[in-house]
Amino acid sequence: MAPKTITVKGNPVRGEKEAEAAITPGHLCEFTSSDTIQKQAGNALNFLRMFALENSLIGNEIGTAYADGDKVQYGIFNGGDEVYAFLSDGQNVVIGDELEAGSTDGELIKRASGTPIAVAKEAQDLSASSNSSNGRIIAIII
Repeated sequence: MAPKTITVKGNPVRGEKEAEAAITPGHLCEFTSSDTIQKQAGNALNFLRMFALENSLIGNEIGTAYADGDKVQYGIFNGGDEVYAFLSDGQNVVIGDELEAGSTDGELIKRASGTPIAVAKEAQDLSASSNSSNGRIIAIII
């Protein structure tokens, strides 16, 4: 059974910031220089383990996206916390695989050469997928 919240386990530091563009709960995010939040735009050496959360304050669920300019609820996760994150199309991971940030879409990929940020808690095969709108995975933050 799929989780109904992005925070599976843990107590992330929560905040709120205006969206630079559309973001869906479960996307890995980053702050911008214009004091907004956007999907993580690559795999830097150091960045926050920050994911967009569902806006449960107004009854929204994990599938309800934030539009450009909306106030995004986010969580900054710590080691050992578990998050229900997006996994990119074409990925095939097994339990224990290290995950890193994808290129520009706020989704996780199986670690190739970047900085690992999480470990897969479950297996997920999206190798034949061309639409990851439902491609989520429970990941343990490193």
